[in-house]
Amino acid sequence: MRVQNRSRRQYTEIAIFGISVAVTGALFLIFVSRFDLEDSALAFDWKMLWPGFRGGQLHWDEFIQNPPWSIIFVMPLGFLSLRASWGVMMLLTLFSLILSVPRQGSARRWYAGILALVLSYPALRELMDGNFEAFTILGVLLMVRSHERRAPVLMALGVLLAMIKPQITYLLLVIAALHTYRTTPRAFQVRLALALLVVIIPTSLWQGGPWLESYERITRSWGISLSVILGAAGVPSIFTALAQIAVVAVSLWAAGRGSTTLTPPKMGMLLAGGLLAAPYSQSLSMLVVLAIGVIPVMLDRPRVGIPLFALFNLPYLTRLVTLADPPTALMTASLVAAWLALLWLTVTDEARVFQRKAQPLAQTS
Repeated sequence: MRVQNRSRRQYTEIAIFGISVAVTGALFLIFVSRFDLEDSALAFDWKMLWPGFRGGQLHWDEFIQNPPWSIIFVMPLGFLSLRASWGVMMLLTLFSLILSVPRQGSARRWYAGILALVLSYPALRELMDGNFEAFTILGVLLMVRSHERRAPVLMALGVLLAMIKPQITYLLLVIAALHTYRTTPRAFQVRLALALLVVIIPTSLWQGGPWLESYERITRSWGISLSVILGAAGVPSIFTALAQIAVVAVSLWAAGRGSTTLTPPKMGMLLAGGLLAAPYSQSLSMLVVLAIGVIPVMLDRPRVGIPLFALFNLPYLTRLVTLADPPTALMTASLVAAWLALLWLTVTDEARVFQRKAQPLAQTS
């Protein structure tokens, strides 16, 4: 009887919470729909992205170049107005940020982590500009959780969402595939592959050609990747290529050895390394590194995480001093520092794992 009453109470609490979220979201969308986006600096990115899938029709250009098997999750927003779709994207971003903060330690620490993340410069910039990083964060979270719970279909969904911006997640996806091959039974791998192919093959036949052709029109000479920053500094292309190869090689080496657990430092390191070595990446994507890697480290290891969090929020100071966008070199330098710090944590964590594994043998010898 007590169990039934407890279950009823839980269902009631869930229902009340769901209704509260729905009502709050509806009121927020009504409020946002009154904004004059067309003549303001708000929704800067969204005003360029939304026409690419307006009305459920894809228009490939220099702004819409996401894989067709991932962009399908965004297309429903094209049936909404510019203002309403931007409002939904803001809610989705907030939802992804809250989910990304791990519940470790006290409730106060968890609330502090959420507050720090939501009020961070990358988060507020993402909320104001509007882009697809929320899908990436949700995809990574779903992929990791589904791998732990051995749910291949949900893991496939997470992979597809995480691939919406492959320049962020390609290194993480390589390591996730390697760990899946090492730790899961063949039946799980077959179901995962089939779930992926069921989506990737039809969407590739449908829009794969126009998607690949869109890359021929890329004219971006800006961003925070090493190729852009070093190229602007006059560094010869051969040295830039060597730096990119080094970042990729070191990241995969550190993440691929030893433990098959995708810890926050390891995932953050792979995401940061991917952004650095990619041909193109933008500063908004640093939010993914902050949410997946830096915030969990800040809550667990404040001495490392707090300085990294401060680096990601330096643009607040540049805004106060110059009222202009922060220099891209500063964003890249912060990303390099995060990559190095998270790399160090990954390597030292692996060293501790090796030491724990070797300890029983040392005691018996």
